[in-house]
Amino acid sequence: MYSPQASFRNILSPVKAEDFFATDYRRKIRYIPGPLSKFSGLFDWRDLNQMLSFDKVWDSHNLKMVIDGDPIPPVQYCPNGVLDRAILSQFLDQGATLALTGCESLSDGSYALSKSIQAATGAVCGGNLYFSQKAHAGFRPHFDVMDVIVIQISGEKRWNIYQTQFENPVFKPGFHHMSFPRDYHEQNKGDVDAEITMTPGDVLYIPRGKYHAALAVSDASLHLTFGIEPAKGYDYLQALIDIVPTDPLFRQEIPHFEDVAAHQDYLARLADKMHQMMSDPELMAQMRDEQRRRAYDPVPSFSLPHPRRHSTYRVRVTGSKLVRRGKSWRLTTPFGQCELAENAVPIAEWALLSDLFSHDDLTAAFNDVDPQNLSAILDVLTQAGLIDVI
Repeated sequence: MYSPQASFRNILSPVKAEDFFATDYRRKIRYIPGPLSKFSGLFDWRDLNQMLSFDKVWDSHNLKMVIDGDPIPPVQYCPNGVLDRAILSQFLDQGATLALTGCESLSDGSYALSKSIQAATGAVCGGNLYFSQKAHAGFRPHFDVMDVIVIQISGEKRWNIYQTQFENPVFKPGFHHMSFPRDYHEQNKGDVDAEITMTPGDVLYIPRGKYHAALAVSDASLHLTFGIEPAKGYDYLQALIDIVPTDPLFRQEIPHFEDVAAHQDYLARLADKMHQMMSDPELMAQMRDEQRRRAYDPVPSFSLPHPRRHSTYRVRVTGSKLVRRGKSWRLTTPFGQCELAENAVPIAEWALLSDLFSHDDLTAAFNDVDPQNLSAILDVLTQAGLIDVI
């Protein structure tokens, strides 16, 4: 799991994570040119070809095809809901764009990268893959319901970013791009705000709701996208659905609609009770726990053949730094400052290279350190707030 190359900080480099969160995240696009070698070895054509060879993985739900801006009905390449690779090849020969959704767990590089983003943002993160071909438009101008990080793996692709940003889209009818006809998007996307040609090593961040479209300008283009989906306000209301029936007031019948005074009085009492529930510190704490669970429960840390689940650690990279002060070392985190013993410094420096690591990653990197000393140092870094057990 530990991979400095697949860390959130490496994605943003040379932009600092603190600056990204302060000025760009959830606000505006950020284009970060990178060297060709930035993602070398992270993902390549072999990974894509291997993915497509997996049996019983691809179906009409997670594999999409578009040709010249028009979606190809899945029934044409997934008869009976299952992918027919011969038909897939025929459409690709015609210039179709291929989109694989939820593919982040099917290669080591994309898996490590998605979990690193998840650890850094505290939000659920899923990965998609796009293969497109020169002069054949893929998806028409649209907006997404999640923030998107685009990583160009191979070839070149030109992105048009439009002026309009749909306010706080979510995957509910009337609030995502598929809710609207094509002419709505053409009329509302606005003028081109930025034109960006991405080459291997480049990164593009697009906040949710921002209209965009892309076109391959090389014979073939391969890029990955990672969608970031934080919890929304209505998730808090959703959490109340299972709670409200425990209060007798919500189990009462609503007064007859012709008894206006009684009807209004009852609904007013419901509103007051709902406000009390939503303001309950215990329920707020439960919501924080639920957000944490959604973000970190999908991060497994198994070390078979040992049957127990090993600890995984999230590194609070943003707001953390290690500096030398004379003969001592000072660790600063979002929770304060502390002095580090000399033997803890290499481990803190190592941890700051990643957003996420497992206990096995750590012991492999420091196999010459006594396990008890290693555990003691981990306790110090946890108490200091640099790392968090998930």
